[in-house]
Amino acid sequence: MRARITQQGTVVLTGLIQLVADGDVHAWTGEVNANGKTLRDEVGAILPDHGASLG
Repeated sequence: MRARITQQGTVVLTGLIQLVADGDVHAWTGEVNANGKTLRDEVGAILPDHGASLG
């Protein structure tokens, strides 16, 4: 998982998510504001080779 702070002061998280056991691995992005409120929660494309290329 990676995290970064934006110029607006929000925190963007990127990583991997597996929606079902032994299922496909997807990219995932989330964003929260300074109060911890979720601004974004997006499941992305299926990643080949269980996300090994995300690194």
